[in-house]
Amino acid sequence: MPTDDDRAAAYGAVPSPATRTGAQAPPPLYLHVGMPKTATSTLQQIYFARHPEIDYFALARKGGPYPKGGPFDAFVRWVRNATDLESDRARHRAYLRSEIEGSRSGAHCRLISEERFTGHFGAGLDAKAALAGDLFPEARILLAIRHPVDHLVSNYLQHLKYPRAGQTPLPAFDAWVQQTLGRQEDPSSYAQTLRIHDLVRAYERRFGADRVLVLVYEEFRDRPERFLARLADWLDVSETPFHRLHSDRHAVRNPGPTRPEFACWYLRQRWVNRGPSLMGSALTRAAQLGHRIHWRPAVRPSPLSRSRIARFAAAQCRALSRERGLHLEDYGYPGLTS
Repeated sequence: MPTDDDRAAAYGAVPSPATRTGAQAPPPLYLHVGMPKTATSTLQQIYFARHPEIDYFALARKGGPYPKGGPFDAFVRWVRNATDLESDRARHRAYLRSEIEGSRSGAHCRLISEERFTGHFGAGLDAKAALAGDLFPEARILLAIRHPVDHLVSNYLQHLKYPRAGQTPLPAFDAWVQQTLGRQEDPSSYAQTLRIHDLVRAYERRFGADRVLVLVYEEFRDRPERFLARLADWLDVSETPFHRLHSDRHAVRNPGPTRPEFACWYLRQRWVNRGPSLMGSALTRAAQLGHRIHWRPAVRPSPLSRSRIARFAAAQCRALSRERGLHLEDYGYPGLTS
């Protein structure tokens, strides 16, 4: 049976120094690929970064050691935006392999966490799965999913919160859903984020089904003890620190917006398109006051939008749930009956 280094050599990676010298093999490598908007910030900053048995590789804003503007940041931006993942691949591979092979002593596992591997911008989801298999052939994968309606709402709000100069202002959510699902074959459409079965299969093809763990956002929200026990078992680390960190946590990272915050974001789009302005700055400051008051959800999808999303995502959810035994019907996923 081929070793991890045999697989790495087949993909052009350099065998680890431990194998070449006969020294103790490095701890196993894991790659957390997202998806975006599935509690990634909370997992990264509260759990991964602070577990004593995990050697954690991520950007500083995600609890890791790598600063903005450095080579790891350049790698992340390349994964997110590049339409051609061949150029600069050798340079990024050399840097990343040198980093992960210098794992700190005492760690039970090495964990890279970067949700851009499941972001649909740039080269697309399938190409990014292939890239992950090339760069980290020995890795085991963590991939989290979320109910398609809530996932689209969260992506919409993220898109609204961080508009780019020149970006066409977003319409109301229900109109945006109709536009998004109407462009379902467009690789840049958020409809791609609903193809969860296709996404998991892409990683299974590169790593093997037994090396891919699918996590469910709603289980983390509703049954965190069970979720964290599964996560610790997969990483082969003690679950006690995860539970302690969970009980000691003070806030959810990257929380959903309040109603007034959403309203300010929506209005701000018109000024962001024109570049920095006093009005845009004032609206941003006003938005930040919204969390001081308890308001209803910022976006409430209409029954028609829910029906459209459910029809689009039902087959994907049903296939993934049955193949993986995820019981997604317990969380109201479309295409399944509880």
